[in-house]
Amino acid sequence: MLLPMSGCGLIFDDLQPCPDEDVHIEFDWGLVDHPEFYMPEGMTVLCYPTDGGDYWKFEVSVESGTINLPYNSYNILALNNDTRTINHYFEQTYNGALVFTQGISVIEATFRATDGAEPPHPDYTQPIRREADMMYVADQGDTIYDVDEDNRTITLYPQQFTPNYNIIVDNIGNLKSISTASFALSGLSGAKYLVNGHGIETPVTFPGNLAVSGEAQLTGNVVTFGPTTLPHKNILCIYVWLRNGEKFVYMYDVTDQIDSSPDPMNLTIRVGGFDLPDMPEIPDSGNAGNINLGIDNWVTVDVDLSN
Repeated sequence: MLLPMSGCGLIFDDLQPCPDEDVHIEFDWGLVDHPEFYMPEGMTVLCYPTDGGDYWKFEVSVESGTINLPYNSYNILALNNDTRTINHYFEQTYNGALVFTQGISVIEATFRATDGAEPPHPDYTQPIRREADMMYVADQGDTIYDVDEDNRTITLYPQQFTPNYNIIVDNIGNLKSISTASFALSGLSGAKYLVNGHGIETPVTFPGNLAVSGEAQLTGNVVTFGPTTLPHKNILCIYVWLRNGEKFVYMYDVTDQIDSSPDPMNLTIRVGGFDLPDMPEIPDSGNAGNINLGIDNWVTVDVDLSN
């Protein structure tokens, strides 16, 4: 069990005495260029002795902090500690520490949809995972920091760790017929290693919500762990619930868009080009938080982006 030690802000695995050596950690955020970046609430610093001893864990501010470490050589990682959906696995090892999210269904992830049949998945062999939080990790590499009497200040450089996928659905006919809409994107990594930023081989699907952003446009975004180490197709499903209870799903192969993106950490996927049945707008009945999805039949449409 991890135990906090009063007086040194330290969490570690055994009951050894709190060391006296102070090390000053500073963060330089100059490498973060996410267009919607906001400063995290705080940072977790993980220090792994290169001789294989127990790791040390500290909580500090996003600007700087003083930690207590014995003289030794360390691999050091730092990550923002204000995440909610992120789960950690094998944190006690430098090369094995990774992050993942828990399972969810498309219906559970869709705003205003609380019941009804689960819509078609992009790939039924892949589990659906909850969207990741935006993460920033410092020192995704093999840099070794020596802590001794002449080396008491360490500067770490956080970088964006979880890719953000912007989804744009254009050229939708009769957009006013939609009651709610969401999406699911397949073929992405189910977890990611902190030390090098590599995804695992196992592919999963991430769901997200869509909102009206123009007369014929829906937009949304989802934070993921990026591509897997092995190539998988990326199928994007666009789900639309109509005001009369009908339900449609439009499927697109967006593998080329993801593979060719100039910025794999902040990329845009653009699809669209379909017409929905025309129907008059229905005044809001006040039950917007609990849409009745009574019709269980989904109409699936495969769309070729080359057309």
